[in-house]
Amino acid sequence: DSVGQSRGWPLEFPFQQAVTAACLTLTGDTMAQVHRRIVDRRKRGPEPDSKALVPDLLLNHDWLRGLRIASYGFLLYGPGSYAWYQFLDKSMPKQTLATLSAKVWYAPSHVTG
Repeated sequence: DSVGQSRGWPLEFPFQQAVTAACLTLTGDTMAQVHRRIVDRRKRGPEPDSKALVPDLLLNHDWLRGLRIASYGFLLYGPGSYAWYQFLDKSMPKQTLATLSAKVWYAPSHVTG
C-alpha cells in the first residue's frame, strides 16, 4: 500500500501501483514490438547475416511508443486499478468465496467501462 507517500498533495497518489503498471505496460509493449520484428524478419526469408538479429531487434525499437504506453500505465491504469480495487474492497468487505468471485467478475469493468 503506497498511498501516503505523496505528502503535501491534496490527493494521495498510489505511486507504487503506478510504477508497477508503467513497468508492466512497457514490458508488454516491448515484447509486442520485438515479436512483430521477428515475424517480419521471418516473412522476408533467411538472411545471409544472422548476426544482425539482435541489433535489428534492439536498435529499431520505437521508444516513443514505449514511453506513451508506459505513461498510460503510470497515469491512468495503475491509479485507476488501485481506486477500483479499493472501491471493491469497501463495497464487499467480507472475505468469502462469493465476494471473491464477485470481485473477479467485476474486475475488468473498470477498464472496459
